[in-house]
Amino acid sequence: MTRELLLLLLGFSLIVVQGALGAVVDLGVLMPNPILPLVIYLAMSSDVSLARGAGLSFLLGFLFDSATGNAMGLFTFVHEASFLVARGAGVRLIVRGRLSQMLITALAAGLSSATVIALLRIFRPAGRAAMSSPAHAALAVLASALATGLLSPLVFQLARRVDSLRRREEGAQAL
Repeated sequence: MTRELLLLLLGFSLIVVQGALGAVVDLGVLMPNPILPLVIYLAMSSDVSLARGAGLSFLLGFLFDSATGNAMGLFTFVHEASFLVARGAGVRLIVRGRLSQMLITALAAGLSSATVIALLRIFRPAGRAAMSSPAHAALAVLASALATGLLSPLVFQLARRVDSLRRREEGAQAL
């Protein structure tokens, strides 16, 4: 239970930092999704059950939707689906080094960005569509994927530190 609360607190902190950075510097389509690497980390963690990981991914997506002002449920669905796809694909077997973390997270970010754009195009009225052209949509997907991929080693390291704190705590309780 402590681990889940710490991971939710880490996710909330990442969202706050993203919001503060967005208020100071307008990155536009280069704004990374700081929660997606955390969701991928949960998917590849061997000691996170499917139910716990899915629940945490849901809550992290809900926090992201709430904090960013997106359509409620959009990133909740996308982060949940990303968790399930990453878990099903067995990502934990190939995500070991920083380069593979960056590549897998960038790929997941690209797929999730494309999913978000597709869902927005389907469910929003034509006048409220954010992307003006297919080239702009492709640029948004690629830029967001690259930025999220570059951010992923930092998020993975933070999540590992949260896990190490929890393991130390469990070790001290066992003695």
